[in-house]
Amino acid sequence: MRRPQPARGLFAVMSSLLVAILYALPASAAIAPAEPQAAQSFDAPSKTCTKWTSTMTPPKTIKVLRTASTSPPAKVKGTVQTVDFYEYVATVMAAEWPERYPIETIKAGAIATKQFAWYYIKYPRGGTKWKDGTKYCYDVLDSTVDQWYRPEKYGPGQSLWPAEGSKIRQAMDVTWDQSLRKYQYSTRSSRFFLTGYRAGSGSATCGSDKTGFKLFHNSTRKCGYDGLKYREILRLYLNPRLEIVSPGANDVIGTKHGDASAMQHSNGQRTTRVWTPGQPAPDGGSNAGLSLSTADLIDYAAGDLNGDGRQDLAWLKKTGSTSGRIVVALSDGTNYGDAQEWWSGDTVVPVNGSKLLIGDFHADGRQDVAIFGRGSTDRTSRLVVLKRSKYTNATELGNPVLWLAFSQDFDKVASVWLGDLSGDGRSDLVVRQNVEGGGVRLKTAVTKSPLPKSYPRMGTYKARFEDTSLIPSKVKMTVGDANRDGRDDVLMLVGGGGRAVVERLQGRKLGGLKRVKIWTAPKSDPIPVQKTRLGAADIDYDGREDFVLYSARGTGTRIRILKARYDTVRQGPDWRVNIPWEDIRPY
Repeated sequence: MRRPQPARGLFAVMSSLLVAILYALPASAAIAPAEPQAAQSFDAPSKTCTKWTSTMTPPKTIKVLRTASTSPPAKVKGTVQTVDFYEYVATVMAAEWPERYPIETIKAGAIATKQFAWYYIKYPRGGTKWKDGTKYCYDVLDSTVDQWYRPEKYGPGQSLWPAEGSKIRQAMDVTWDQSLRKYQYSTRSSRFFLTGYRAGSGSATCGSDKTGFKLFHNSTRKCGYDGLKYREILRLYLNPRLEIVSPGANDVIGTKHGDASAMQHSNGQRTTRVWTPGQPAPDGGSNAGLSLSTADLIDYAAGDLNGDGRQDLAWLKKTGSTSGRIVVALSDGTNYGDAQEWWSGDTVVPVNGSKLLIGDFHADGRQDVAIFGRGSTDRTSRLVVLKRSKYTNATELGNPVLWLAFSQDFDKVASVWLGDLSGDGRSDLVVRQNVEGGGVRLKTAVTKSPLPKSYPRMGTYKARFEDTSLIPSKVKMTVGDANRDGRDDVLMLVGGGGRAVVERLQGRKLGGLKRVKIWTAPKSDPIPVQKTRLGAADIDYDGREDFVLYSARGTGTRIRILKARYDTVRQGPDWRVNIPWEDIRPY
């Protein structure tokens, strides 16, 4: 179905209202920032239209035309109120998406509700209301013509307002920065589209009434009971060409833009270095310098471990052959904070040579810690997961749980990553092998959905990509979502006899990979692939993870950003730093 475009004029307003009637459900849930703003007072009606142009950052306020009669002294019928956007969507959420629904259904509804209101702020229908001789504009009505908004019953301070820690608030917190797009092949671009929702038939099964543009309460509730995660629900109902946009990947210092981050190896120390877009290129350093002693240090990894949107640093220290402790330094927006021990004990796998990984295995919005190490028998490997507790718990990490034990010679693992290849919100395993005699092979294992209560929690470990023509030393890889489809990809920089090529191995539902060539380096600015290391970060805050290249340049390092687009890349920030390339390791 073709979606309506922003409307103008009386006929356009009436058309848009008809569309809203068709697509509005009992209104959905909204998503909240960690610290919601206080509601504005309504002493006087608003006189100016909402000014908001971004489709990446949610609006601050929304203008609501009140149509319902209320008791004195708060007579509001006929007035236009300027309302804090979080409080608006949370109030709608409390009225429209009951707490008895599965949490994943509520998350999907939260995104749809927020986007419905956001769309009409970004693309106003021209709605106006005369009051006392003055004309006021508004974005939405407070009725089911748009979304049901009754702050007198469901708003802040009322008994039905969703409390901190409720399903509604959890759903809002996890999905607040996310939005939706529809990709258009004709223009090779995507558009922010109008979502909607209705009650639907009580007999409909999960996905049976999908239309591609709206959700249905009754059937999406059944999807939640069936174990589907919110991303799976959104894809089921809103495909084809759906993009689930989560901007700002690898944001270390809290600017929302992703950062280039690397560990400097030198003099028995490991020191973090962070380079931030929009700031002058730092001279060999960062805003978040933290030094780790190499004594008993096994590995380190980055991830958002406290849910504030910033990448924190964790590292594994050896205390015995199969025991260790995990230490965490949380980012405070300027620097990493003090080191804190989050866990110690039996690692299940041998510590020497093991890899520390961070990802969300439970699809609960909290990042877990994993250890990839040797198996219990020859030529095998194991993956164990330490679940991240609720943020309010005193114990940060649970004990290791065996996720997968499989036939993979640990000594022949060239690299290992976590990424959500299937798009269900759970981390999957990606392993690189350098093939004997030449070539590169990738194997994957996908975390099962719904998640089993016992071992094994991953599907079959199998080869998904192999090219024996590749020269391993001239193939650099990392993992990130470069095309905004909500599935992580394997990003590749490939060298050889000619110019360097940037490619993307697109993640598929069952863990498969589709190879797409997207860019060839110009002759005028070649890339020394053998002396380049590859990282990923959403530098330009558009929901696509960009290529971050760390290349040798003289006695220092060139940090070069290639901003990901659908079928190409564009040049981004370019830094020269006085750190020897041999000492830099992206993290």
